[in-house]
Amino acid sequence: MHRAIYRFSPNDYKEIDKIWNGVHPEDGQPLYVKDGPPEGAPIPDLEEKPEMFSPGLSSEEIEELAARLSRNI
Repeated sequence: MHRAIYRFSPNDYKEIDKIWNGVHPEDGQPLYVKDGPPEGAPIPDLEEKPEMFSPGLSSEEIEELAARLSRNI
């Protein structure tokens, strides 16, 4: 898995294989590009949580700021 780079959309990063190629420097195995997300468990649908570790603006403050900026244009 450490040799793969995942391209989540076939329309993005179309030429990533031009830089992600060759072999892994530690084990000599080939590097490769893989379309789609890696296999794994389904992504859980978690409830929204307020910012805890890096507080910033609340959604209400962002909406108020956007409204004020729109009026000034």
